[in-house]
Amino acid sequence: MSRQRMTPVVIGVAWLVSLGAVFVLGILSAFAFHRAPESVLDVRLDRADRELAFAVESLAGEPADLAALKSVSARDAFPAQLERALEGLSGMEPGVRRSFYTEALVRGLPMRPVVASVQHLAEQPLSEGRRALSRELLRRWGELDGRSAVAFAGTRMAEAVREEMLAAVLAGWARVSASDAWSWAMRQEVSDAVRSRFLGRVVSAEAEVDLESAVARVGAMEETALQAVVMRALTDWLVDNLGGERALPWLVEMDPEGLPLDLIVYFSRRWADTDPWMAAEWAGGLDGMAREEVYGAVAAQWASRDPAEAARWAYGLPRGMERMTMLRRIVGQWIRLEGLEFPTEWLAAQDPDPDFDGAIEAVVVALVELNPAAAFSWAMSIVDRVRREVAADAVARYWLEVDPEGAAPVLAEELPASVARDLFAEPEPDPLPAALDPPEDPAGDEPSEELPADESEFAEEETDDPEFRFDDDAY
Repeated sequence: MSRQRMTPVVIGVAWLVSLGAVFVLGILSAFAFHRAPESVLDVRLDRADRELAFAVESLAGEPADLAALKSVSARDAFPAQLERALEGLSGMEPGVRRSFYTEALVRGLPMRPVVASVQHLAEQPLSEGRRALSRELLRRWGELDGRSAVAFAGTRMAEAVREEMLAAVLAGWARVSASDAWSWAMRQEVSDAVRSRFLGRVVSAEAEVDLESAVARVGAMEETALQAVVMRALTDWLVDNLGGERALPWLVEMDPEGLPLDLIVYFSRRWADTDPWMAAEWAGGLDGMAREEVYGAVAAQWASRDPAEAARWAYGLPRGMERMTMLRRIVGQWIRLEGLEFPTEWLAAQDPDPDFDGAIEAVVVALVELNPAAAFSWAMSIVDRVRREVAADAVARYWLEVDPEGAAPVLAEELPASVARDLFAEPEPDPLPAALDPPEDPAGDEPSEELPADESEFAEEETDDPEFRFDDDAY
């Protein structure tokens, strides 16, 4: 056969072979796309897909089928792998592990499976785990499409969690369009309390991506109770994410004309949660009443966490009424938290000082019913004479009432003689009221005219009936 006659045959065979190769490669590529075990390490996948595959594989116990997980539509059944992953997360104990898997799952899912997951969870019995997972999914839905997310959360979620889920949507929506989320919250027919919580979530989420805009948004609000609550929400975010010291310039920016005192107090209390020494040092630079109010907030918060350290701070303040007030507040909180042992040990180790009088009074009040003798001893250690006498007198009277035999010898020895005499003296009988005093005789010593006994209207009536005869011997 000549070369010219063979050429068409060769060409035809080559075409058939190439067609078959394309068919085989297509099948192999389909298998390669669904090879779940290798997909976690596949460098062609982006980080979100790799984390999604890892989370699903860990939660469902089998290699993740990313194609099925990400192609949910109205015609598709809810993926069994995703259902198992959601149930695994819902039943997991709160903590770092659950947070990691939740974030990996939610961040890797596109719109359709997010919506399907929220709908699936809404049909299940409510539990703490499902509730937490629904919040995160709705926050993600808010990032993807805030309007449809608030529509679903406002109508399809259980009433008991509706406000919570709407707030989650707003947190996601505000990250991509804070103005739209803010406008939606302002238009709702809800109470000011609910509205302020919604707006607080919006500005807190906006602060994560554009802090300057969030601060400006809050500062532009009208000065109402609504603004005060939203300011607190943004203050929480500032302290939690920046710390008190770095938050200060932003607080000033929030209201350049001067922050209200209650917000300054709130800020200082939050700051004292994490760095009380710095919060107290900053408060020391304030003036007059503001310093006293902020000192009180810092002292209360500090004493609730570390009363011994708070007492050491208060002890180092300049002498005076402010120092006495702080010591009393801190010791009182210390007693409520830990009982009397540690605060009394600390006070006993200090040198006498009038600034400790308020703290000692707090000890006396807490101790008087438990141990009047010890309470009296503490009362007598008060430096200021007037305060000492008042406290000692109150304890002494209570002690005499509950244990006169034990109290009398101690009080007679410890109290001044005049005070002891007044304390032990028999109380004089109260004078009779004027209405009960015997009437004065206007005629002096002259005998009054009285009716004879037999003529008196009260004279005993004689009768022969023995049933009605008054018998003196019977009484």
